[in-house]
Amino acid sequence: MDNYAIKINNKNNYIVTQTIENFSQKSIDVSSFEIQLMPRSNRPLVCINKDDDQCVFFQEVIKAKIENKKLNFARPNEISLSMSIARKSLQKSQEIRSKLIKKFGNAKTMDLFDHHVNDVYDYLEEVQKVIIFSYKAIETMCNSAIPEEYTYKNDLTKKGIYEVYDKTAIERWVSTTDKISKILPSIYKCTSPSKKSFWGHFKKLEELRNEIVHSKSSSTSTLLSELLSNDINKYFNSCENMLLYFYEHDKKNSFFPVMSGISEIAVIEWEDMKSAFKVIKD
Repeated sequence: MDNYAIKINNKNNYIVTQTIENFSQKSIDVSSFEIQLMPRSNRPLVCINKDDDQCVFFQEVIKAKIENKKLNFARPNEISLSMSIARKSLQKSQEIRSKLIKKFGNAKTMDLFDHHVNDVYDYLEEVQKVIIFSYKAIETMCNSAIPEEYTYKNDLTKKGIYEVYDKTAIERWVSTTDKISKILPSIYKCTSPSKKSFWGHFKKLEELRNEIVHSKSSSTSTLLSELLSNDINKYFNSCENMLLYFYEHDKKNSFFPVMSGISEIAVIEWEDMKSAFKVIKD
């Protein structure tokens, strides 16, 4: 089946990326196999084809066009993509920040008004990407973690009325803070991360993110000063800790990135696997 594209349930297209032959003779669990997976890719769909004694790995395919060219590629994982952007920008921002500090030498004050100010601007660009994309990763994680059939009943209003939200309404109308601190703990029956040590740094990151996205002229100077804080890496780390906290409670979620030593790959077994797939050549 290698090198063929397939369609499952007439919806999504997948491509075979890896096949383990004579699978029944393997004494190792499928989750321990080395998966040929590119960083930032979605988790593979893993199927055991009992008829042909195979373990087959699939990746969902995105079809796109660049001008008049067709491009097919494995769907990226949105959480991984966002954290990768944030991580790269964090590294760049720290390098620029160190460079700026060295320019001070023994001086207590430094004025930058000519072309040298470009270093400051470069830093501000990168650090804003850190904040926006690390927060985006949390938003994506929240929405990915909510089951399709889940409903959320908010607190009683002053009129004594409850509002009940389905998944779509939760994604649109419930704040990220409430999703993280109330809804996800309800789903996973776990302690709210609001009680964890990284919560304060996450809330500060959220505050900065909101000020960046919903910029107000009255607070711009304060915001730019805060972006030069030495705590940006702590804000980023709070997002990593938040993601890891919930990954531990949902190791098989197909929308979460593959995390070494944490993730578990869900496996589908079929007596007649070929009946579930339509082989296509594109």
